[in-house]
Amino acid sequence: DDMDGTMREVGFGDLVVGKRVGGIMGMLGGRLGAYRDGDRREAVVRNVYRDAPPSDQAVNELVLLSQILETRIAAVPIADLLKGSWE
Repeated sequence: DDMDGTMREVGFGDLVVGKRVGGIMGMLGGRLGAYRDGDRREAVVRNVYRDAPPSDQAVNELVLLSQILETRIAAVPIADLLKGSWE
């Protein structure tokens, strides 16, 4: 809902908004699935670095940070996440 409203505010036409939001949600779902189920290193290289070949150290650091973030978020009650509070 938020993306829909924001896109309309910045000038996307009614005929385009649904298609754009659907595309964005599809990309997000694909990335989340890759990080959850696949090779996290491969997902980092593909989604963060794209055309610039990263160093092993850079990829390792991002993989570690993503794992730390995932662990921290998993420890927060859903009600707090929905309120936007996760400290």
